[in-house]
Amino acid sequence: MFPSHALVCLASRCLCSLCLCVQERDGGRLAAAQDVLARKCDELQAALAAKQSDCAAAAVRASQLQEALSISRQNHAATQVGIRNFSVLCIFLVRKFCM
Repeated sequence: MFPSHALVCLASRCLCSLCLCVQERDGGRLAAAQDVLARKCDELQAALAAKQSDCAAAAVRASQLQEALSISRQNHAATQVGIRNFSVLCIFLVRKFCM
């Protein structure tokens, strides 16, 4: 025996309702997962911005240290020249007045 038309329609409507319920449930899960991903993305972007700021500050500090090192090397070289000149003067004065 074949099911009556009314029974087939009722089964069809129940199946459609079940499909809609599944789609709503899956859509809800998808929306919740998207919300979680969006929050995580925001957190990661904030963390990245903080790290980029830290890197920029470190780059500025490194540049300042490089400049200070360069100045220190120049001062050291000038001091070495001054010491050599003073040594030559001392030798000259010792030879002139003490010998």
